Amino acid sequence: LMFNITNCKQTIGEEIPKLLDKLYSYPTFADLDLREVNAEMKGRYLNTNFTIRNNGLKDSGDFKIKIYADDSLIKELDSDFIRVGEGKIITLQNILVPRITINELKFSVETNFEELDRENNEKILNIKN
Repeated sequence: LMFNITNCKQTIGEEIPKLLDKLYSYPTFADLDLREVNAEMKGRYLNTNFTIRNNGLKDSGDFKIKIYADDSLIKELDSDFIRVGEGKIITLQNILVPRITINELKFSVETNFEELDRENNEKILNIKN
């Protein structure tokens, strides 16, 4: 709360309003961040868990999560929005991988809305053979 002060001699210089204008000029987009990706292959079956957070300045829209074994799509999930500052932990088990030997797994978050940064929407895990 602020109190009315009738005898205040403080003045605001030109730099403070300019700084406020600059701070509020940044776009208010969502920013989905794919992190903490763990995967385990058991024969031809994949078990995985990962976290998706919204580090942006706006709630996200709906999005898709895609998992690829080398270049082949093996799983696609539809997900609803994530509020600012919140996240989701996703655990999947027994995803059939059609090939016995793979070199990498790619996890991708695909959106159709503006984001602050799309570089954090993808993780690639190299598989040790």
